[in-house]
Formats: sequence, C-alpha cells, structure tokens
Amino acid sequence: MDDARKTKAQLIEELAALRQRVGEDAEKTRVDDKTSPSSSVTDYTRAFDAIPLPATLIDTDCIVVDVNQAFLDMAHHLETEVRREDRIGEHIASFAALEEERTRFKDFIDELLRTGKTRHLQWAGENELGQRHVWNVRASTLKDAGRQITGALVLWEDVTERKQAEKALIHSHDLMRYIIEHNRSAIAVHDRELKYVYVSQHYLDEYRVKDHDVIGKHHYDVFPDLPQKWRDVHQKALAGETSSAEDDPYVREDGTVDWTRWECRPWYESDGSIGGIIIYTEIITERKQAEEKLRGNERLLTAFQKIGQTTLSSLCVDQILERLARQILEAGIFRSLMVARVDERTKTVEVVENTFRGNPIIDEKKKAVGLRYNLDDDNITAEVARTGKMQVIEEWDERFDSRIDSPELRKGNISYFVPVKQGDRVLAVLATGSPIEEKSGILHRIEMMQPLLDQVVIALKHAQLYEDIQREITERKKAEEAIRESEERLRSVIETSPDHILLLDTDLNIQFANYASPGLTMEELIGTPIYLYVEEKNQAENKATLEGVLKTEEAVRYETAYNAPDGNVVYYETNAVVRRSPDSDAVIGLTLSARNITDHKKAEERLRESEAKYRISFNNSRDAINIFTPEGQIIEVNEELTRLSGYSEEELISMKLVDIYPESSGSDSRERIRQMQREETLPPFETILRKKEGNQIFVEIAVVSLRSYYGQGIVFQGNIRDITERKQSLESLRESEEKYRALVEEINDALYSVDSHGVITYASPVIESILGYTSSELVGHSIAEFFFPEDLPRMEEKTQAIFSGEKGLSEWRMKTKSGGFCWVRTSSHPILDENRVLGLRGVLTDITESKKSGQEIERLNETLEAAQKMAKVGYWRYDIASQVPTWSDQMFEVCGYRKEDGVPSYEEHKETWHPDDWEFFDRAVQGCTQGTPYNIVVRIRFPDDIYHHVNTQGFPVYDVKGEIKELFGTSQDITQYKRLEEELRERGERYDLGMRATKDGIYDWNLVTNEIYFSPGWKEMLGYEEDELQNDFSVWERLTDPQDIEESWKMLRDHLEGKIDRFELEFKMQHKEGHWVDILSRANAVFDPEGKPIRVVGTHVDITERKQMEEMLRESKERYRLLTENTRDVIFRTRISDGIYEYISPSSFEAFGFKPDEFYENPQLLLKMLLPGWDAYFHEKWVEINDGKRPEIYEFPIVHKITGETRWMHQRNVWIANENDELIALQGRVIDITESRQMERELIRLERLRAVGELSAGVSHNLNNILTNVLGPAQLLKRKTDDPELLREVNDIVTSAKRARDLVHELHLSVSTVKEDVLQPVSVNKVIGEAVQTSRPRWKDESEGQGIPIEVLIQGRDVPQIQGTEGGLHDILTNFIFNAVDAMPDGGTITIDTQHRGNQVQVVFSDTGTGMDEATKLRVFEPFFTTKMDIGTGLGLSTVYRTVTNWSGTIEVNSTLGEGTTFTLRFPVWMEEVAEKQRMAADASPTRSGKILVVDDDDAVCDLLARLLGEQHEVEAVTDGRQALAQFAPGKYDVVLIDLGMSGMSGDRLLREMRQIDPSVATVLITGWDLPDTDMRVIPFDFRVQKPFEDLDEVERVVARAMELHDERIGEKEGN
Repeated sequence: MDDARKTKAQLIEELAALRQRVGEDAEKTRVDDKTSPSSSVTDYTRAFDAIPLPATLIDTDCIVVDVNQAFLDMAHHLETEVRREDRIGEHIASFAALEEERTRFKDFIDELLRTGKTRHLQWAGENELGQRHVWNVRASTLKDAGRQITGALVLWEDVTERKQAEKALIHSHDLMRYIIEHNRSAIAVHDRELKYVYVSQHYLDEYRVKDHDVIGKHHYDVFPDLPQKWRDVHQKALAGETSSAEDDPYVREDGTVDWTRWECRPWYESDGSIGGIIIYTEIITERKQAEEKLRGNERLLTAFQKIGQTTLSSLCVDQILERLARQILEAGIFRSLMVARVDERTKTVEVVENTFRGNPIIDEKKKAVGLRYNLDDDNITAEVARTGKMQVIEEWDERFDSRIDSPELRKGNISYFVPVKQGDRVLAVLATGSPIEEKSGILHRIEMMQPLLDQVVIALKHAQLYEDIQREITERKKAEEAIRESEERLRSVIETSPDHILLLDTDLNIQFANYASPGLTMEELIGTPIYLYVEEKNQAENKATLEGVLKTEEAVRYETAYNAPDGNVVYYETNAVVRRSPDSDAVIGLTLSARNITDHKKAEERLRESEAKYRISFNNSRDAINIFTPEGQIIEVNEELTRLSGYSEEELISMKLVDIYPESSGSDSRERIRQMQREETLPPFETILRKKEGNQIFVEIAVVSLRSYYGQGIVFQGNIRDITERKQSLESLRESEEKYRALVEEINDALYSVDSHGVITYASPVIESILGYTSSELVGHSIAEFFFPEDLPRMEEKTQAIFSGEKGLSEWRMKTKSGGFCWVRTSSHPILDENRVLGLRGVLTDITESKKSGQEIERLNETLEAAQKMAKVGYWRYDIASQVPTWSDQMFEVCGYRKEDGVPSYEEHKETWHPDDWEFFDRAVQGCTQGTPYNIVVRIRFPDDIYHHVNTQGFPVYDVKGEIKELFGTSQDITQYKRLEEELRERGERYDLGMRATKDGIYDWNLVTNEIYFSPGWKEMLGYEEDELQNDFSVWERLTDPQDIEESWKMLRDHLEGKIDRFELEFKMQHKEGHWVDILSRANAVFDPEGKPIRVVGTHVDITERKQMEEMLRESKERYRLLTENTRDVIFRTRISDGIYEYISPSSFEAFGFKPDEFYENPQLLLKMLLPGWDAYFHEKWVEINDGKRPEIYEFPIVHKITGETRWMHQRNVWIANENDELIALQGRVIDITESRQMERELIRLERLRAVGELSAGVSHNLNNILTNVLGPAQLLKRKTDDPELLREVNDIVTSAKRARDLVHELHLSVSTVKEDVLQPVSVNKVIGEAVQTSRPRWKDESEGQGIPIEVLIQGRDVPQIQGTEGGLHDILTNFIFNAVDAMPDGGTITIDTQHRGNQVQVVFSDTGTGMDEATKLRVFEPFFTTKMDIGTGLGLSTVYRTVTNWSGTIEVNSTLGEGTTFTLRFPVWMEEVAEKQRMAADASPTRSGKILVVDDDDAVCDLLARLLGEQHEVEAVTDGRQALAQFAPGKYDVVLIDLGMSGMSGDRLLREMRQIDPSVATVLITGWDLPDTDMRVIPFDFRVQKPFEDLDEVERVVARAMELHDERIGEKEGN
C-alpha cells in the first residue's frame, strides 16, 4: 500500500509539473500574448473539463492520468465524494465493481491498445446504493509524432434511462403480444381511419388473410367485399357505440358459412378522444356443429339402446353375431352388414352372417356365409382380424374376395371393415358399405356404435368362456393323467439322487425336498423359506439371488453357507432354475439342486489365508524382493523392487539376474549360488544394481532358498536394500574431514560457530590473533558480549535473518581483550538438522586496516554518490586489457539492476537495450575504443518490462604511452524529461483526438472571436459530409426548429451568467433529407481567470431512436390498456413472493363480480370466492410449485359476487422466472367455461340414460305385452256381458291395468331419450289449481296434523295455453309440491308464479326449505339419484326433466343451503300447426271384410287380435317372423299386423321383406315400446297401435283404415 500511495502521489506531482511545463513552453512560443505562463495550463484544463461527456485519459499501462469535470460529476452520482486526485493513478478497470466486469473492461482496453482502432463497449455498474447504471464507452488511442501509441482517451455516456425505456418497451410489447396471441378471441385494432394498428395471428388465421403484413393497411382494402352491415357497425363504434352478437353467420369467399361471436367497441386516447376501434371475434362453428352433433348423437344412442336386448342372452358366439347383424340392419343404421368370427385356436376368420336391406341380389350375397380365411391370408377381412385396425376402402381392392365381390358391384361405393376387439384381441370383424358421398356419416355411426360393440365384446367373451370351459374340462382330464404319470417318474429319480433337490414356490417356500437335513424332520422343512437356513449375514443376498432367477428366468449357479441344526456351517454349491406350470408355461417356482462342498471350501479357505498372509508380507516389505531360479531367471518381484530399479513387474520377470546385477556373472556370484544350494540362507553381501535409466546403485542382498514355490522346485528369494546413500555419505564424510582440516590449518581467517541462543560453541585458534582471546576464553560465552554496543541491534537482526536461511557478508566492530575494538567482516550460514535450525557457522576476517584507509575515500564517495543520486547519474569504467567493467552504485539504479547481482557483462547488458538501439550503440562503443567520444540516448528495459530513456556518454582514457587503457563514462536516466516532452505534445493532440473519437456531434464555440467548430460527427448526424456545412453559427440557427431556438438561447444565457451549472436541452434539427432529428445538447462554458466566459464546448447526441421508443412505449401501453380493459378474459399478473396483484384487467368485474381495486386491496379474494373445499385444490397446486413443478392449467368453480351463480373458470398460467430460474411472478388469463362444462355434463347424462334406457326398454315392452293380455280380454268380456256385478269386476281389472300401464310409461319416460310427440293445448293456471287441490291432503291436512304449518301461494297471471299434456303438467306440479313438503320439516311457504314472456310461458316454483348444496344441485335430475333414501325412488325429478324437454321446454334450478330452492320452467306457447299434426281423421267404418295376418311372438296377443278381428275378417295368426314370411305371398293378405320386438326376425325387417313381395299390402305396427313417429323402425309402417290396447274400438278403426289404404293401392296399380 505504501508503494501504491507513493506511485499515486508521484503521478499527481508529475501531472502538476507537466502542467507547469506546458505553461513554460507556451510562454516561449507566445509572441503577443500577455497572459501569465500558467494560462496555457489553465486553458488546457478548462478545455478538457469543458468536454460535456465524462472523459478519462490513460497511459499505455491503463493507468488513469487525468479525468475531466464531467467524469467527476458522473462519479458523484455513483459515490459519495470523488476528487480528481482519487482517480489519478488507478487502473481504469478498477472502476468496475465486479471481477468479471473488471476482466471484461481490461480486455476491452488491451484490445484497443493492441490494435490502435477506436472501440465501443456497453458496460454496467452499480453505485453504493445498489442502483445499476449502463454506459456506452468509446475509446480511441493517442499517438506521438512517431505514430507510437502513448495512451488512450475514454469517453463515457450514461444510457441507463434509454436502456430502461427499451426494456420497458420490450416488456410491454411482449406482455401485450402474449395476451393477444393467447386470447381465445381473434383481435384486430384499428385507428380512426380504420387502418390496422395491431392484429393477432389468430385473427389472420381465422379470416384466412393471405398477406399477413396488414399493419397500416385499410380494413376495407384487406376485405374489399365487406357487407354494408359491418361498415355500419364500424361507424357506430367510431361514434362511441359498442355492438356485439352471440351467434352470427359469416359467409366466406368460397361460399362456406362459419358462425361467429363478435364485439366491436371504440378505444380511447389518453385525452379521452376516440382513437379507433377494437374488434373481437371468435369462430364458434365447431360449437354449433357440436350442438348439432349432440342432437344427432342422441338419436343414434336412442337407436343403439334398442339393439342387443336379445344379443347378450345367448351363450353361442355365432348366434350373438347373427343377432347383432339383424338388429343393426333392422334399426336402419346400415344398408348391409357382414359379420365374421375370429377363431384364435385355428387362426382363422369365418363369415357367419351377411345381411342386406333393400338389395335385389340377396341370394348371391348369402354365398359369403361360411367362407373361411386364414389370418395370414392376403384378404381384407383376414388383415383386419390380424392387425386390429379399421380399413376404409373406396371402390375396388385386390384384397376383396372375388367369389362374392367384383369391381362392378363396388363402383361408386366405399367399404368399411371394423374390428370388434377387447384390448388388442380381435373377436370379430364387421363390414358394411355405402355410397362414397355418405362416408363421413357412416364413419360417425361406426364411432357411435362403439359402446354397443363394447357390450357385444362382453357377450362374446362370456360365450367364448363357456365354450372354453367345456373344452378345458375335457383337456384337463387328459392333462391331469399325464401329469400324474410324469410326477411318478420324477419322484423315483429325485428320491435316489445323492444331491439335495428342493422345489420352491414363488415366495421361496420349500414345497418338496428329497430328504431332510440331519436334525430336521420333513414336516419342519416343508413350508419354510429356503433363505432362513442360510447364514444370517447372507440371507438377504441369497433371497435376492433366487428372486432374480424368478424375475429373469435365467438359471444360476452359486455357492452359499447354510446353518446346520447342530450349529455348524455347511457349504453347498447350488443350481437354481425356474419351474413352470405344465398348463400355462407360467413360472410357479424354482427347482434347486444342492451339493455339499464343505470339505472343499475349508481346504480352499486355509490355502487362501496362507497365500494372503504371504502376499501381504511380500508386497509390504521395506526391502526389495525378487524370487529367482538356480539359473538366475527372475520369476517374481515385489513393488519395492520395481520402484528401486525403475523396471515394471512385467519387465523384471522377463529378465535374468545378470541383467540387473552386473557382478552376478563373476566367480564370486557362482560360488554364492553353490553355497545357497547347500545352505538355506546366505549372509548379506554388497553388490551393484543397474537401474533402467542406466545409472548404478549400491545394494545389500540377503538370500534364502525356498524348497517349494508353486510347483517351481527349489528357488531363491533375495532381499535387497539400497545402500547407495550410506556409501556416498561415508565417502563424502571422509573427503570433507580431510578438506576441512587442511583449510582450518592454512587460512588466516577465524572459524566460529554459535548455537540457536547465540552462545559460542567453537572458535578456531586464529581468533586469538584478531581479538586477543583464546578459543577456550570464548567458548560458552554469548557472542553478543564481544560486539560493539552500537552494532548489537543490527547484529541481532542479521542473526535472525541468517536463521531464516539468508546468507551474506556483514561488517561489525568487536571488542578486543586489550580494551579497544577492531573491524571484522563475517560470512555466516545456518546449521540445519532436518529443517530445524541448530545455530550458525561462519568465517571472521580482520578488516581494521582497510577500514581506516577507506574512510577518507568513503567520505569523498558519499559526496559524489549524493550528487549522482540527485542528477540520476552513474559512472562506469571498462578496462580494455582485462575486459572487466566497473560501475558506481548509482549506475546500477540508472540501468535497472540490483547491486547485489553484480556488474553485468557487456553482452548481458546489451540484452536489456531496445533492439532498435543495438546497432548504433555498438558503433558508438567501437568508435570510442578508437578514440572517438560519444553522447547518445538509448532505451533500456527495466525488470518491470518498462523501457527507460538513458543518456550515456563515453570517453577514452589514455596511459602514459598514449594508448587507450580504459573507457570511462556516465549514464543519466532522462525518462522523466522524455515523458514531459511527450506529454506536452500529447496534451495538444488529445483534445482534437477526443473530438473525433465519438460519433456524437461535438461543437466548440469561441465566444471572443465568435468562431465555432462543428465535428464531422455533428454534421454526419444531420446527413451532411464534413465539407457540406460551414463552421458558422448561422448553420445551427438555420437547421434548428424555430420553436426551440428561443428556449435554447434562454438556457445558454442562464448558464453563462452562472444561474445553472450546465447547459442541457432537447430540441429538433432538420436532416438533410428533410425529416426532423431529436437532439440532446449538453455544454459547459469555459471561463477566464476573471470569470468571463470565453468558450462553450458541447455535444449533440441523436436521441431520435430513444424518442421513437418512448412514443412506441406510450402507444404500446395504451394498446395494452385498451386490450386488457376490453377483453372478456381476465388478464392478471401476481408476485410469487407475497401474492400481490401487479395487474388485473377490468373484466374481473364481469367474471367474478369484483373490481380490480378490490383484488389489489385483498390478494386472497379469489380463494374466498371458491366453493367450499376448493381451497385445498389451490393448496395442492402450491405444493407442486414448491416441488419444482409449474402447472399450466387450473380449473375451479367460484360463486359470482353479484349474481350468486356458480361459474367454472379455466386458468392458463405462464410462470415468470429471473436469470437464476427462480420464480418471481405468475402471469395468465382466466376464461369462463361454465357453458362448455354444462355441455360436457349433458353428454355424460345422455350416456348414463342410454345405459339405463336399455334396461327400461326391454322391461316396458314385456310388461306392456302382459298388460295387453289383461286389458284386451277384459274389454272383450265387457262387450259380451250385461251382468252388473261382472261388469264392475271387469272395470276394476281395466282400471288396475291402466294404472300399471301408466307406471310402466312413467318408468320408461324417466330414463328414455325418446321424445313424446303427442302434445295438446294445456291451460297452465287451471292445472296448477287442480294440482294444488288434489295434493292438499299432503301439504295441508297431513302437515297440520303434525303441527307443521305450510302455506301455498299462487300468483298466477293470465297466460296463453302451452303445448304438452294436462296429466304430465299435473304430475310435474305434484312432484314439486311433495318434494317441497319433504324439504320443509319445520314448515314454510310454497310459491307458484306464472308469466307470459314472448313465445314462452314461465312457471316459477319456489319453497323456503332446507335447500341443496352444489354437488346435489348438479345431480338433481339424474335417474335414481335421491337424498330421501328411505322413501325416494330417484325417478321423480328425472321424469320431470324428461317431460319438460320432450315438450321443447327448459328447466333450471337455483338453491342455497338453509334458504330454499327455486325451479324455473319455460314452455312454448301452443301453436295451431301442432294441433293439425295431432288431429286424427274421422272414425272410419269398415266397408268390407278382408284377409288379415297377425304376427306377434306372444300367443295371448295373437289370440286376442284373432278373436277381436275374426268377427268380420278372415284372420291368420303366427308367432314367428320367419314362418310368417314363408307363408306370405302376393295378394294373399290385405292387411298385416306386426309386432316390432319379436325374437328371431324383428318386425321392421319382416315388413321390408314382405314389401318386396307385395308392395300393396297395408301394414299396422303393434308395439309395447314408446317410440317417436320419427323412429326409423316406425316410419315404414302405414299405421300404428300401442300396446296395451286401451280401446279395442280404436284397434278396429285402424284396421278399417288399413283396409281402405290397401284397396286404394290396388286401384292405382290397376289404373296404371
């Protein structure tokens, strides 16, 4: 630190001297200027300080030489107080706070000084408050007259605000882009001229805009054919009106129509004026299509639920597939259907059914039944059965079976082959066909048919299981017999085996052993795990080994130890293999074969222990060891020998003794070998070992003989020790003793030694001649006793230095025995023992006489030395004869050498000169040797690699003979003077170079002469070359915006008058091309000593880009504000650290009922809106986040603050992280998905109803058949009797049967997806009054009897009739009343209100009961769902829902726990056309008798109809569809009555077959199923009668009308 402060102080001092010298030089050149010499320095300082940008001057070592005032001002913003002197002398890279920034800045400056090219750097730093600043750094080199780089000028520009603006703009753009691009709406933003300002990619894609570069284009140019309707909407928005539509058709150019939901609203500027419009559009075509598809799916589900009621009852695979095909065709889903069964056992696929509807070539197609293909055949049916993949083929394919197909038959058609599979297993293949144009519809039907196929799969599996069971019973008996025989043979082999054989199960329990171990019974062994008998430490390993065999199914062989019952350990070698089931090849356990190897293991263990002990001793021996044969072949070595010899183990084993012991080939060695063969040991002897490197060492070898060594016979072991150091030490000690003895005896100097405490331990006899003391008088005394007192401190310091390892000469004054003193010179060194200092030893020389003669010389030399130091001059001599140079002490300092290193030779000294100085210095020295003096300047490189300028002079010195005997000269360090010269020149250039170093414009205005200088950058900024603009003040006035000139003058005057510290102003100047450039002008005035302003120096910075960015940022923020304020989605951003909302869009009010300010005040507001229990959902999400996960989607329900409705929200998240990947914020959007959730629930509800409907359809059909057999005969009996008693009983039967019929009908309606079409006008208020009155016993009488007050309020208004049925509405109201009574155990009020709203009548039913929670409310209309487990069936509200929707009405429920429930029903008003459709024709009376065929699989129904119609017609009745078809012929029957749900052949199929035979026959459908008239099975029939027959007269009227229709058809046929 002291050196650093000294250097810095010197720099400051040199800078002051330099400035003074600049003034002095300027004084010499000044002619007329009368200012003081210091004014030049002042001018330079003021000019440098006047540069408005922070500036730094550095030398070539990157050390700061000077900084200007602007730099100090900048530093004040970063630190508390900075002076110019604080910065001078620092390395410029030290300005950086961080090490990596310092390295980066140093590399930047080094590259500048290396290349000499101007460089730019953007650099960041922090002040003491942690505020981060960013600078643009520009640096250029400074060069001297010889173009050598002498330093650099560094200019600093603070661009922190610009960078912050850029960052804010980018963030704003990114945020707005994210919101727009991730919004589900397509968004376009226009200005007032309807030009595009911003558009989302979603918008361009949705509206198929080919040219995506639409920004700035007019909306009508992009969409030239836009209808007037939209143009009107745009004008309304520009006038401040918002328009929107929920479902609006949009016709595209290609004629296709899309459905859209849109909104067009104005956006406003910050001043409140309309800036343009924003259009939000969303294509909802898919939603509309989904709704239509939902309705179509409902119809298909209705059809599919009728299929399979008899399919699933068979246990025959072929019968199931045949029934499936018939029922699918009878339902009218496909025109044709082929069914093929897959047989996995035979690897074949066989066609079992091939059914067609309305095809004239049925007989030909029937040939396909019975065809069989192998699964690997190149046939389309086999391929689908093999791969399990559906195939859709247009027209012809070579894989079709040409026996039943041809290209002609397939022309214009498409074929579908559908696998029926369970998982990857194909059970059957269905094939159908259609015209190509019906492809999409057929594919959809196939998709909808999948649930039916899933049921078929179950039925097929049951049937196959039944067949497999029957087959397995037979095969198992055969297998059991074979297993029994095999086990018998195996048992005989195992019981005679000498090895232990065990069978283990998969849990490793012993199931069988051929014999037990001693001490164990077989009963103790069986059932226990095998690994329990293993040693405890090995049990886990043994278990893992056996489990590994079970897992990999690979056999292993292993050894393990078992605990015998007697406590001993027994070793076994065990083979383990998997054991498989003979039936399924599955692994059922292991088979172990174990052999006792205990004796073998014990022998191995003893051998291993012996070998291990020997190896440890062999390899860890401190001696090197080799084993060799009598022939001298080395057969083994230890590690110590490889280290000692340098050879590897492999190399040594390939060698003989003679290769490493050169003396082993001599007679002495051969004699030793013979001695070793006779004796077991040989005494140690010395010899030489040759190392791999070639050098030799002395070793001592001791040899022993080994009688047996791994089968080698007699071998020898040699133990070798390296004794080289010992031999060398002995020799060195001998030589040292001889030399020391001779030295001590011959020298005149005294030898001495002292211990570590300074006590003399030895003194040679010579000491007496110097000090007068004998050796014995000195030994034992402290050496300090004999030193002159003034020299003691220096002596003690020197002694400690020597103890630390320092050597050297010292001169002292010591006391003599006579009382005087003498001068001595000592040379000492420490005495060490293993790095421990024991004392010191040295030589003492008497120098008293030489000291006396040299004192005078020393005094003179001191005077000369002082003069040399002051002038930095040293002198030198060079003796030509001896060629020995001599230097003065100052000479070493002048040339950069240390005196203690001695005088360098001429060649050594020459190496430090600059290479460019070598040649002329050599010439000067050679000339001096010939008598020519020289005076030159050379550059000498100092140890710090810095060159110093040295002025050296040389003179020849002659002897008495006139010959040159030596050279004498002086050398002076003139580096400082050289630097001063360079500094003066550089200071003059630096300002000009700084002006040109930056691209910013610089101007220098001389206020005295009114001259002004504009830098090239100043002119280039405005588009001009340097010679295109004069350096004239009028140029600035001409190009500056007139509106800015006055303000500029005012600020400049204030600055010149001292009112403000600096001039800084933004204004506009006109570019050469005509546009305006935003300029930031900064300037400082230069004042003379009297305080008068004489110059103004400043810069111009082009801030156009920054201003544009600021404007873009403002516009971006405005667009972002408009977007977030007008979008329907909720946009938000929260901090992760504390959950505080940084932003939330105004749409939060519409979505949640809370304004943004409420979220800002209460960040936990969202959690309070959640339904009860959903806070745990968010807790789980935060746990995931803490675990490092970043969930993208949240879905949750909330309760709207205003409406109280439950709304479902979909939240999409974007997680924001910092540079360390630490989460700092959550940004996202929230979408209301309540409508889509409702659609999903509706689909699920329909799917459930479909399953339940399959059950109810069959039940209602069978019950209606039974009721037909009750109602029909009862009505016939009424016709034939007049007995009052009998009639009363018959009427009771009819009434009960009708009630049963109504119950069946209600059950079916509650779960059926079929609409009831028989509607009539209903007076709502009338039915309400009747329902309240008929239910009075329940809500009034019964409740009052229990002390429960219930009141019913009717607030009915005059409303029109609705379309429905009175009975259905009566049931609905009764159901509501009963449920309300159950929900009000403590009493309450029921309110029924009616209103007429447009074309609907609204009925609102409310109670003040217990209410429902959210979960109950969601399931209230599900079939069989009830909260009244003891009395409820769960069908009431399900039936209500079905009835209301069948009447094209709607029903909603709202309920709050503890407050009550409200049902709102809306029914369509009765229309006359509905009545028209339902009105029956007048009763038809029979005109003639005819022939009638009745087909019904119920004998009782056939008998009833035969008796009813047989009185007037000839009636035949059959119970099988195939039998009816067989006896049917053209013209044979007038009317046919057919039951729809017959087993075997269905009614609609029988109808189609008969129509092909006789198209004139009239047909009447009789069915117990509740089917709409639009059902595909109902439409082909002419008339319909519903079972049970409530009115037999009606049956007769329908048959009469059918008879008339038949006659009409005959007449038309004859007329044609």
